[in-house]
Amino acid sequence: MNEAELKELIKHSTENYDLEFKSASRSGFPYVKVAQYCSAMANVSGGRLILGVDDNGNILGTEAFERYHELPNRLMQDLGISVQVDEILTNEGRVLVFNIPRHFQGRAVKYDGKYYIRNGSSLTEMTDDQLRGIYSEIEPDFTGEICDGAVLDDLDNEALDVYRERWAQKHGRSEYLRTDFKNMLKALNLIDENNHITYAALIILGKTASIQRLLPCSEIIFEWRQNANSVNYDYRQKWQAPFILAHAEIWQVINARNQKYSIQEGFSKRIYGRLTKKWFERLWLTQ
Repeated sequence: MNEAELKELIKHSTENYDLEFKSASRSGFPYVKVAQYCSAMANVSGGRLILGVDDNGNILGTEAFERYHELPNRLMQDLGISVQVDEILTNEGRVLVFNIPRHFQGRAVKYDGKYYIRNGSSLTEMTDDQLRGIYSEIEPDFTGEICDGAVLDDLDNEALDVYRERWAQKHGRSEYLRTDFKNMLKALNLIDENNHITYAALIILGKTASIQRLLPCSEIIFEWRQNANSVNYDYRQKWQAPFILAHAEIWQVINARNQKYSIQEGFSKRIYGRLTKKWFERLWLTQ
């Protein structure tokens, strides 16, 4: 990365899951934090850690890591990934850019025995579910494959807007709302570098007509029977629409048929339910 590319990036980007600015004051920046951020970003989709730039995108300059050329080898030893470090000298000051790759498929990146991940503006340790998600990457996943013939225009704009809103809400990052659809899809691995659409993107966000044309077997069918042993159904509904828009209606249809049963309890059972352990022991001893 050169100075022009750096300033273009700062001008059009804000901090998010794959971009972190650190002012890294004149006193420097700890290597431990660099390694933790590299681990956390690699465990998602990779990204850039930039030292010498504040949260508002102002270049302040930094004196951290004068021997920056030694960092890639050290990070390779500690993390097992190849991190490229660029030193950029601008009129405003010196900037260091850490270019962090995505983790190897099926292998999470750890530092000092811990697996880190970004959680909003903080770093946290990965949960078991998050780790399991990375380990499962080595298993075949049909939804992650590219859907032949699908293009960006096959995705529903309303579905994309709803998905982006929930993405921002989940991570507590309002700036995600300003991320364009294409960058969001790339960050979530729903399209590849050549903008080819995955089956997951089509199922979750595809236009109804596109789903019917490209993946006609993608549908949700709900059947309801008053008698579980009955062959004929009493109600049936089918959905073949972007799941992000259909799921609320699906739940309403299912929940409307969740039958409620009144259960009457006897007098002695209600009284027993109110007994404390101490009172019950005293009652037992008097028998």
